[in-house]
Amino acid sequence: MGDDLTRRRRSGNVVVSVLAIVGILGIAGLMYQDGRFDGLLGGTGATTEPAPVNAFLGTPMANWAEGATGFTAPPPAQVGTYGPDRVAAFTDRVRAMLVAARLNPDVLTGKTLQPVLDLYAPDARAEVKGTQAELGWARTLISPKVRLAADPPRVSGSMTITTGDRGALLAKTNFIVAYAFQHDAPQRLGDPTDRIVVERWEMEYLLHEEDGLGLWFGKGDGFTYLMDCGPAKEGLLAPTFGANRRVQPTGPAAEHDQSYYLDHTKPIGTENSCA
Repeated sequence: MGDDLTRRRRSGNVVVSVLAIVGILGIAGLMYQDGRFDGLLGGTGATTEPAPVNAFLGTPMANWAEGATGFTAPPPAQVGTYGPDRVAAFTDRVRAMLVAARLNPDVLTGKTLQPVLDLYAPDARAEVKGTQAELGWARTLISPKVRLAADPPRVSGSMTITTGDRGALLAKTNFIVAYAFQHDAPQRLGDPTDRIVVERWEMEYLLHEEDGLGLWFGKGDGFTYLMDCGPAKEGLLAPTFGANRRVQPTGPAAEHDQSYYLDHTKPIGTENSCA
């Protein structure tokens, strides 16, 4: 939502800008069923629908990788003075961070942030602070009023490895994660994306030799798309369930079409449709 968060650590300034973007495009409604993602229970009742099927059916996210498999890393190779084994351990650590921050059920529901903190260097953990709305760069938080569908989130993006400040290993991650939410009558929604929320984060993670495998965070930028603006302003993820479509058929203003926001190769802009 345009808020900037600045952290200072030994390697310089760390700036994370959080940008909230909403855009809903008209697509022919599809008949599809619903399910639940075990452990992520919210305020809605249990569904009475038949066995769950792909909640992303009819959307561009349907063929994205499922869950943790989508957080891909380049093959181990020599990077600066770091051998392939060290680089592989680093990318494993970065992938573990992405999974913890964006997929771990206890983190998503706000039960604990410890799985994320455990992956940072001890001195870096104290820098992971801020209000609920300011911590979107560090983790995803689902509104307690909704719950995820059974289908695992879909992930698309990339990671590149180079060297950064003081020769540290540097991972530049750029991933989009799509979350589908349970709805007791999904066939009544006007569009399959009415129960989907998308987050994109470009985050840097660094590894200093003296910190073992403990990570530091670097620059970051991101946005949320297709979300309910009310919870989003509080740092919570929730779908619109078609509410914006009923009020404003063309959806909230957006500078680009849907394909732009679902393409991790496109630049992150500065628009804010939740202002």
